[in-house]
Amino acid sequence: MITNARYISVEQIPLEVTYDNGLKMSLSAYPSGTSTDNDLAAFIAGGGIIDDYDINYGVSDETLRNQAHALNAEQAQAHIEAAERTPDTLTTLDSLGLIKSLKRRNNRARGKDKITDNDDELADYIDSVIDVEDIADDIVENLDRQGLIDWDGSGMNYPIWTPPLG
Repeated sequence: MITNARYISVEQIPLEVTYDNGLKMSLSAYPSGTSTDNDLAAFIAGGGIIDDYDINYGVSDETLRNQAHALNAEQAQAHIEAAERTPDTLTTLDSLGLIKSLKRRNNRARGKDKITDNDDELADYIDSVIDVEDIADDIVENLDRQGLIDWDGSGMNYPIWTPPLG
């Protein structure tokens, strides 16, 4: 006896049926012209439905939660990198310039040179972005499965970087 039926593609054509003994059968279409058609017809007649395709079928909540945390980290990092590329109102750094700027800032942070006010403002901004990421991660920890599936981080209000005068 079939206990579950579900489509296994976006096109909703091939499907998978699960029997009460755990056996799973794939059908390229329904009706398929096989003996499974009778079993599936009985399943449907008994009130069973063929579940729509679900891209997250078999994906654990833990995996979805980890994906949401990774998305939060990516979004926060994008805000930080955008700020680092515009350290002041007169400067927009390319990749090489960004690397050099980060090295100079790290050297100043290690005490080799004096930390600038711009360094301090950027550090404060980065702290505020990380605070928002932490809030997003806390929200993700409390989401149910559908909330995890729907999570895109778009509701988070990251601070706006206002570069200091150059």
